[in-house]
Amino acid sequence: MYFHKDMHFTVSRARLQPGKDKEYLDFRHNEVLPQMCAWPGAVFALLLRDDNDPNSFLVINAWARKEDVDKWRADAAEVKLRNKAKTILAGPLEKIGDFTEVHI
Repeated sequence: MYFHKDMHFTVSRARLQPGKDKEYLDFRHNEVLPQMCAWPGAVFALLLRDDNDPNSFLVINAWARKEDVDKWRADAAEVKLRNKAKTILAGPLEKIGDFTEVHI
């Protein structure tokens, strides 16, 4: 499988407040994904639930270039989404890191 050469990925952990599972999934589906995926350079988003902690998710976003995600993070729409997420998350989104695709 091949996507884009040197695609950029952001990886974070989202820890939810207890009982906020449905609210978080609805928020991601109805607000985050439509806005982020319409952003130039957004390729796809992946959400993985932690098998050992149902209130914890791994959030992986793929971008064509690092510059695309940098512009997204600086945009007022993303800041608004981040502020709304604070009402659902148990704490700030935990940045695991930024990664660049390597072809072997």
